[in-house]
Amino acid sequence: MKPVRTDWCLTLEDLYRWVDPAKWNITNKFAKSHKANEKWDYCAQVLVYFLILVINDIIDNNVTFEIPCVGKKEARIYVKCYSDEEFTKIYKNGGFKGIDYIKSGFKGYAFMFQWKYNNQPLKEKPIYIDRTTKAKFYENINNGKQYY
Repeated sequence: MKPVRTDWCLTLEDLYRWVDPAKWNITNKFAKSHKANEKWDYCAQVLVYFLILVINDIIDNNVTFEIPCVGKKEARIYVKCYSDEEFTKIYKNGGFKGIDYIKSGFKGYAFMFQWKYNNQPLKEKPIYIDRTTKAKFYENINNGKQYY
């Protein structure tokens, strides 16, 4: 039996909070000309493509992506480092499969979406990536690349 995931991760609804598609100057006709059923589908395609570009940039260039926000909002996509006891616990429970713990310096990494509204504390959600991208990410880690 496969383990059931009970945690939550980044969704398109989370991205809609930061980029309101209702304000995009797009018609349903334009969306259909780009193989989307309606404006919201087109916006979702754009946001998913944006996310793919950002994650690949983070993997290749070891950067934190700050999402431009208006007002008292903050948002970023970055790689979180797990080490010491936290790394050991996650590794023993089957996390970080594909990471050589010796080559990685007993560190594991995960993509995170972090945000803050007004004066509230920072919150974060994991971003799950596909197998091909994860393989590229883990290859970099196993070759000694460190993310911070």
